[in-house]
Parts: sequence; C-alpha cells; structure tokens
Amino acid sequence: MDVAVHKDFLAQYVVDANEAVEFRLVHSSKDIEKDEGTFNPEMSHQFFGEGESIFGYRDLTVQLFFGAASLEIFLGEKYTEKISTKKSQGVAPDNVMQIIGSKLPENDFHTSLDVFTSKIESVEPTFRPTGSLQHHWKTDEGVSYEIYHNLVSDEKYRKYHMRMESFVMWYIDGASYIDTEDVNWNSFVLYEKRRVAGETWFTFCGYCTVYKYWAYPDKQRPRVSQILVLPPFQKKGLGSQLLQSVYNFYQSRPDVVDITFEDPSDELTRIRDFLDCKNCQRLSSFHAAKLQKGFTDDMRSEAKEKFKIGRRQARRVYEILRLKNTPKKSAAEYKKYRLDVKNRLNATNRQEQINIEKAKKAFKKEGATMPEFHLVSDSIEKLDAEYKELEAVYMHVIERLSRD
Repeated sequence: MDVAVHKDFLAQYVVDANEAVEFRLVHSSKDIEKDEGTFNPEMSHQFFGEGESIFGYRDLTVQLFFGAASLEIFLGEKYTEKISTKKSQGVAPDNVMQIIGSKLPENDFHTSLDVFTSKIESVEPTFRPTGSLQHHWKTDEGVSYEIYHNLVSDEKYRKYHMRMESFVMWYIDGASYIDTEDVNWNSFVLYEKRRVAGETWFTFCGYCTVYKYWAYPDKQRPRVSQILVLPPFQKKGLGSQLLQSVYNFYQSRPDVVDITFEDPSDELTRIRDFLDCKNCQRLSSFHAAKLQKGFTDDMRSEAKEKFKIGRRQARRVYEILRLKNTPKKSAAEYKKYRLDVKNRLNATNRQEQINIEKAKKAFKKEGATMPEFHLVSDSIEKLDAEYKELEAVYMHVIERLSRD
C-alpha cells in the first residue's frame, strides 16, 4: 500500500480522546440508561500524549461512570471496530483500558457494568460524607450545598480521596496525585444535597486540597494546592464558596501566618482575587478615599491580620480596588493609577533581574552554567503592554465584584 494512502487509511482509526472519554455521575441504574448527564475532560495529554488522540478504533466511547456520592468507579469502552495489526501493518491499537486503569485507584474500580450497577444501588442511598461540616447554604432555587473537611491520611477518608483524584489529571494541567499518608494534607469536599422521594441524596461537586507547611518556630503557612469543581457544577459560584470555606477554616487561627497558593491556574487566580477583594473592601484601610493615596503598611498589616493575606497579594488587591474606585473620566486620576502600577511592575522586573544576576554569579563560582531566563523588558512599549494585560485581568474581577 502506498505510504500516503496507508497514512490516510490509519487516520480513520484516530479519535479525539477529549471527545471519546465521557464522565457520568450516577445515583442509580436509571442514570446509567439516560443519554443526558455526560461531560467530557478538558485535557487528556497525561494519558494519551500531547496529541490527545487514541489510535485503533472507530466510534470509540470510553465510559468513566462514578457513583454520584460514593464515587464507586466503572471503566468501560464501546466501539464499532478495533483495528487489527494486520490492517495497520503491525501498529497495535492503544490499550485504552490499561492506560486509564493504571491511573485509577488500584483494585478499586469495576469493569463489569452489572457489578457496578449492583454496587451503587446499595451504597448511594445510604451515603453520608465523612469529616466535619464546615459550611452549608441553600440557593434561591432551593438547592442545598455542604462542604466537609477531612485529613487525607484519615483511614476512613483516604480511599475516598483517591477516588476523587481520578478527575484531576483530566482537568488540572500538570496535576499529580498526593501522598495520602502524609498527615499534613487537608481536604475540603463540596456536595450538592437534595431530597428525593423522601430520601437524602448527595452528589460530589468538587474539592480543594491544602498542605500545612510549618513556619518557624511554632506556626503554619497552609498552601492551597488543587481546587476542582466538575463541569456540571461550574459557573454557579461554587468555586468561590469552596475557597471561602478554606479561608474561614484558617483565618481565625492564631498559629496561621498567611495562606499561600501553589502555582495557581488562571481560574483559581481569578477566584482568589475576587474573594480577597470582596473581603478587603470591607476593611477601613482599603476605604475608597485611602486607596487614592497609594499602598500603605496599614493595608498590608490589616489584610494579613484579618484575612491571612501576604504582602504581594495585598498589593494586588489594592491595585484592583483602586482601579475599581478610579473614574476613568478623570484623566488625571487614571494617569496617577497607571503610573503607580507601572512603577511597581518596573521595580519588580528590576528586582528579578538583580536576583538572576546574583544567581548567575553563584553558579559561576561553583563552576556551573545557569539556565537562561527571559524577563519582560522595562522598555516603555513592553511595560505598557504588560500593564494593559494586567488591567484586563483586573477588570474581570471588578465586573464580578459589581455583580455580587
């Protein structure tokens, strides 16, 4: 067979993994039989490579069903044809079940739909969350939500956490599983709670993990690691409720220095900015009249004392709230604001350059070569572009603050 023709022939057996993989949360066998209720991953490169494609099948559907509350797992696949190595000239189809199964909790998932169905029929109606209830509320539509805190290392909870983690690699870029035996890991789990035919039904919506780092000599600096709200429950403000619950858990503790974040995604950064601004705008030091005078030590100290916000984030909150309270119709005030932010950006870039130069000298002293780093230039054009990009981010936060 001609090489080009063979290549076109094999292309018929390549499917988009993000479309082929389907998740579903099920309470009973009736949910399995329904066509609606499925959702897809946002990414699959940690399973199927950068191309995020699966080879060897026609009309492939990969089924990842979860007990809506218990998170019992079923892994299955359906297809109309699986290519033979004779047809593919020796190229074996991807072993989808093995690839995905290797990243699911060991010996804790089903490949028989009958066994899975029987299991959820018995465990879903009686499921109750473990841990301590941290927050509960009801929406205007009458839907109730609850958030529970657990130590990941707790024997009663650890297995459940490992099931929860089955979602993260599909939705958080660069995600990895945590050490569930480490006593410093904390978990906050979000559930929807409904009354159905006189029974209470829970549905898993998402979770957040926080690691307790120690701060010398006897304090801690909790670090938010991962936060995930599943697609069916997004755009409802649940991520903000989940993070605020984490804040509430730590902010009143005298041994907590501040709350930090581990390489937050853009979405988590937006949630963090929104909550920090919403909270800080109630503080006296962040009063609109005081914002126009610039960032102060009072802002830094009050944000840290009341909400465990570090200096860098407190400065960012100040910039967002000052922009919110700066009328763009006033050219003079708006110009003052832009110069204030640009001066901070310029100083930050210069300090980073100084730090890199110091590091280069240290590497040279040790006889090693330091990797190259590229900073944003402090030229007027580059600085202006950096400012505009930052202001656009700030405006999204301000728009949400205005709505809530």
